[in-house]
Amino acid sequence: MPRQNRADYVPLSEEEIAAVYPGPIKPIARPFFRLDAQGNLDPSRRIMSDTEISRRKHHNLQKKIRRLARLASEGKLNKAKRLAYRVATSSTCREISARKALKKAKPVNGEAIPSASQLATRIAHSKQLPPGVVKVFAEPKDDGRLRLTYDYPLVDRAAQQLVARSFGSLVQFHPTQGGVPGTSRKTVVDKARALIKTGQYKYGLETDITNFFPSIRWEQLARYYGIPTWVFEDIASNHRKETYTHGNKHAKRNWDRIRYRHHRHGLPQGAATSPLFAYGLLKEVFEQFENERLEGIAIVNYCDNILILGETRENVEHAFQTLARLLRACPVAEMSLRRTTSIRPLGYGIKFIGYRFAKRRGMPIVRMNEDLRRKLRVALIQHKRAVNRERNTGLNLYWLCRKCVGYLQEFLNTPEDAFSEMHALLRDRFLISRRTNIDVLTLLKFIAKNLPTQRDADYNSYGEPKNALIYRGTKSLSRTGRNFDGVPASFKIRDAVRRLDATTAEQKLKTATFVEEVVRNFRSRP
Repeated sequence: MPRQNRADYVPLSEEEIAAVYPGPIKPIARPFFRLDAQGNLDPSRRIMSDTEISRRKHHNLQKKIRRLARLASEGKLNKAKRLAYRVATSSTCREISARKALKKAKPVNGEAIPSASQLATRIAHSKQLPPGVVKVFAEPKDDGRLRLTYDYPLVDRAAQQLVARSFGSLVQFHPTQGGVPGTSRKTVVDKARALIKTGQYKYGLETDITNFFPSIRWEQLARYYGIPTWVFEDIASNHRKETYTHGNKHAKRNWDRIRYRHHRHGLPQGAATSPLFAYGLLKEVFEQFENERLEGIAIVNYCDNILILGETRENVEHAFQTLARLLRACPVAEMSLRRTTSIRPLGYGIKFIGYRFAKRRGMPIVRMNEDLRRKLRVALIQHKRAVNRERNTGLNLYWLCRKCVGYLQEFLNTPEDAFSEMHALLRDRFLISRRTNIDVLTLLKFIAKNLPTQRDADYNSYGEPKNALIYRGTKSLSRTGRNFDGVPASFKIRDAVRRLDATTAEQKLKTATFVEEVVRNFRSRP
């Protein structure tokens, strides 16, 4: 890349800065705009500012992080720790972490959102700043207890991103783990589908780790990873946090019960560093489980949820007891494994991470759980009503389409459910009446790109379809001695079943043809 000449740029005046930055946020350093071929100011070109991170600095930081991960995987922990400390104290890492934290920043108490350089400076002098207010959100669990989630101030979130970017490379994961950096929910669902499709496993059990984050002792976690203690005392835990307030109705209703709860134990749920350091503890557990060499067993992990598949009930029960024993032996946390469901045949179906897995001949293996499906649909309907109530319809319509895309992404792992939901959105009157809007067109293009095919549906099904009725060779129902009035003597069950199958196939073909026509019309639009 050729070096840019500073003479090709002109500084902006205060009036031009106000025109380019109409909001309350102004750049600290005076920005420069590049001139076009005629020598005029071109605001559409990229801004070169003193606060902009150069590509060379960003490349050097990524190079150090890759080297840090390589040293940790090779077992050279002392060199990796020294390099991680240098990365954490670098100004480039602070500013990149600040930019990532600013992506979801919102104004608090009418204050303007700081710039990236301002936030990076606050990270470096965070100990001199007064402590911020941490919001506590409470969600009821199935067993009656409350799950506490913490929402931190902007400076704390940026500092957590800094720790995750620098010291996070010291954490290693097992190939079995899902929900960690580099994997997604789709990867876990595909793995479970492939295991069930083999036909080797007949029973399943869903488990999860009880109170995973609060059960971890961060004092011993620092020694376990060899990370400085101040990382957990100041940033990755609630040890230094003093001021709390309720963030939703469940926390407000149970505030007398939550207020005196000791929030400083364990890793807080809601911090960017907690999943990274917590899920890294499971690597050693899964390695020890592999050394047990259990036959006829397979496990699928996503975050703290574990699905155990086995050939017999005894194999599944033995694997559950082994995993529970290995988790209790962890020196850093007091982890316990509990059964979410009982051991049941896969033909009955089993729930896991919001999906229902079943092994029935000719039926889909993965389907969306009806409870989660109903919850997502209700949230989408409420957001649609909010668009009708508000005056700023354009902005709310943008967020509605974003919600629809996130709603459909939950169904992409289940082709049958995805097809039905996409078909419902394509026939929605609310979206059809606004089909000229650019955000609605973007949503329709997403549907056209991710519309499931027949190949996806065939891959998601288990085996060949099995007839629901047993074909009988009876010549006539009137000869059975029962009272079947109006039934012709030539009636046969085989013919009735064939006509029913032909009608169902015709209806499916009509629906698929309609969706293809709608998608074809919107694909041709820009």
